[in-house]
Amino acid sequence: MAESILSPPSSLDGLIERLPSDPHLRGEAFERAVHWFLKTDPSFAPELREVWLWNEWPGRWGADIGIDLVAETWEGKLWAIQVKGYDPENQVPTSEIDSFISASSRPEFAHRLLISTGQLPKNAEYKLTHQDKSTAFLLYPQLFESPVDWLAFLDQSLHPLQTKT
Repeated sequence: MAESILSPPSSLDGLIERLPSDPHLRGEAFERAVHWFLKTDPSFAPELREVWLWNEWPGRWGADIGIDLVAETWEGKLWAIQVKGYDPENQVPTSEIDSFISASSRPEFAHRLLISTGQLPKNAEYKLTHQDKSTAFLLYPQLFESPVDWLAFLDQSLHPLQTKT
């Protein structure tokens, strides 16, 4: 992303720039960053009792086939979460959304959450919003506006919450 003289790059842009270039490693790194984000962001941290990476969730039934994180609310409801660390100018392939819908259709999940720095194609958004489960999206604009300092994920000496001016 090009930097503007008028506005400094966001901490989210800084994180995206520091993610590995290899797509697999990039995805894993962004999943860990979102895991941290959900436990840090003041909108989510109070609502979620626990957040697991898929491979750490005690209820997993196999390899990651579309669900990257699982969260449990204080009421005991499980959320299936898919995370996509794409370039903000690119779209998430609909096929990846399809695998998330399929994997998260199991009855133990009460809610779906898609978190992506990439754009969501209209047909993928339609598919997700016309399902039997509630679905929410956190896309680049919402992630950008969070008071979380995304660089604190990489550097623990930074304060995890920043004040927006």
